Amino acid sequence: MKKLVFLLVVTLLFTSLSFTPYRVEAASDGLKDIEGHWAEYHIYPLVHMEILSGYPGNTFKPNNPITRAEYMTVLFKTACVLDESVTLEEVQDEISGYFNYLSYGFNERIEALKDLEKKDYETNYTDLKNHWARDAVMWVKNYADRKKPGLFEKVFPGDKFYPNQAITREEAAVVTVAFLAPPVRSKNIDFKDIPSNYKFKEEIMYLVDNDIINGFSDGTFKPKDN
Repeated sequence: MKKLVFLLVVTLLFTSLSFTPYRVEAASDGLKDIEGHWAEYHIYPLVHMEILSGYPGNTFKPNNPITRAEYMTVLFKTACVLDESVTLEEVQDEISGYFNYLSYGFNERIEALKDLEKKDYETNYTDLKNHWARDAVMWVKNYADRKKPGLFEKVFPGDKFYPNQAITREEAAVVTVAFLAPPVRSKNIDFKDIPSNYKFKEEIMYLVDNDIINGFSDGTFKPKDN
């Protein structure tokens, strides 16, 4: 069940659902702009789980593009809260009082996460130093680099992260690979705009084979689209 929820979150993100760091005061069924949306009944439980949240004024803006900062924050929350294979050490190296994080139930992990988010991570990205999502972004970077060293900087090179820029399908795909199990089998799909020597072909096809993301009816993947 936990894996399914995680995959659902990732799938929703790839279809450009958005969220904001501001938490809606009212219950999720008070959101004004998701009634009739195709993901309405997926959004409700994720808001209750505090994985996704809305904008002030009880809106969710489900068709907004998701930014790099927002996507990383959702990955961070999803992995820490739903994936019981994530240990305390992977969440944060130095924090007292949560040595049994791995054995926590869902609600306990939610509460622990609120303290874990206070970790002061260092960053080389100059535009992240005072950004609200700095710690979540850097946690995802550290986690991804443990799985595949240098992966994060390969996707987001340079000294700026541009956290408020809409994340592309390609960027989201490459980072998300670090959080998923290997696919059972290859689908042997070829996209017209993803040649064999494409920089991130391996990571993109990893998600395609995992049924997390698909191409378009014209046989393309559109890696640079949001």
